[in-house]
Amino acid sequence: MPKIVDFNARMDEIFEPWEWHLFEKLKAADEISARITTEATMARVPHELRQDYMAKKMLDMIDQIAENREKKFKGVKNAKPLQMEETK
Repeated sequence: MPKIVDFNARMDEIFEPWEWHLFEKLKAADEISARITTEATMARVPHELRQDYMAKKMLDMIDQIAENREKKFKGVKNAKPLQMEETK
């Protein structure tokens, strides 16, 4: 009988050492996003438009980051995992 692999447990082991770093980066991005939203509110931009605009912009930036990463490592054989900079 084939051995059942718990991939969730493996992912937990991989994710956990990076979780704090990722959390801190996302928290910083959230603070910037909140400032942008506050400015848009003061400029009387409607709530729904703010939400849609921010979501589109954030997804676009995530796509750009992924594309840049793929370009950077395209053709690199046996690429090593990226090292995270320390959060300052």
